[in-house]
Amino acid sequence: TRSGNTGICRYAQTWTGDNYTSWDSLRYNIATMLGCGLSGISLTGSDIGGFAGPAPDAELFVRWVWCGVLLPRFSIHSANNDNTVTEPWMYPEKMDAIGKAFRLRNKLLPYLYSLGAHAHNCGEPILRPMVYEFPHDANVRNEDVDFMLGDGILAACVVEKGAQTRSVYLPEGEVFYEFGTRQRHPGGQVITVPAPLDRTPLFQRGGSVVPLQNDNRIELWICPDKACSFTLYEDDGISNDYLHGLYSATKYNLVRNKDLVILKSQRTGDFLPAEKILYQIQCVNKAPANILWNGSQLPQILDEEHFRSANAGWHYYHSTKICCVKCGDGRDLTKMVVNFGQFDLIRMDEN
Repeated sequence: TRSGNTGICRYAQTWTGDNYTSWDSLRYNIATMLGCGLSGISLTGSDIGGFAGPAPDAELFVRWVWCGVLLPRFSIHSANNDNTVTEPWMYPEKMDAIGKAFRLRNKLLPYLYSLGAHAHNCGEPILRPMVYEFPHDANVRNEDVDFMLGDGILAACVVEKGAQTRSVYLPEGEVFYEFGTRQRHPGGQVITVPAPLDRTPLFQRGGSVVPLQNDNRIELWICPDKACSFTLYEDDGISNDYLHGLYSATKYNLVRNKDLVILKSQRTGDFLPAEKILYQIQCVNKAPANILWNGSQLPQILDEEHFRSANAGWHYYHSTKICCVKCGDGRDLTKMVVNFGQFDLIRMDEN
């Protein structure tokens, strides 16, 4: 919609208007969308690459796409002055970077869809200014480029021509993990990270659950630094049958009790999703000692190939300090207990 009255925030998409092709537009459109979210309109976006003016050069276009795939509304739309239109394939030499961004978009769909359902029901924005999530930290009160996607992902889009690195302020009292490397960074500091053309720096917040789509399964990325919750919303994605109960809303609640991480889940709705769920648990200092699934102990599988073909068990990846957990299709979970205590070396043969 171009305009509307009270109530459009629940149903309508809107955008930042007929923007101009420039680095300034890329930067300031972010602030505009964050303002829309604070005003109750979550389904926002911008015309990727600019609507009016010259066709975007390759660098600007790629950076804009990498920002755009994080937005609730992702649309490449233009009326360039030279009678061309902006398309993903306009710079064949950049197609690898563009394709990588599109694949990230696909991975984020369960998260974005769930955030959209939450915004519809509760009014809380999908794109959130840093000050919205971290009002205690005076250092983020004037930040208008970095933003939170939901409460779990910090995005630091690149909005400067020629940049190869990106400086990011991490709010005080928090912990963040880089996407990909899973490197851990405590808050209250500015860090500088690589920002090649085929990447936007993204960080998962400690104390969050983020669902990502990978092939025919959903991976729940869990950072158990502190208590948190998240509701994974699913339906058929096509019809209005969700209005008649054909949806699935699975609420995950996570708490920490010394060396124990306890994840509970409860599902409502009559929709039965087809995708399996894997649980990716971020560890810090050590791997788990054992894991209970609905009260039964899961086997630790040391061989990665064996783990891939197993129906149930857990495997620890040393390079990223990720513990991957699976059991059947992963949908019957009511309670998982991850024990980070010490191994009992005397009694370990009994297990």
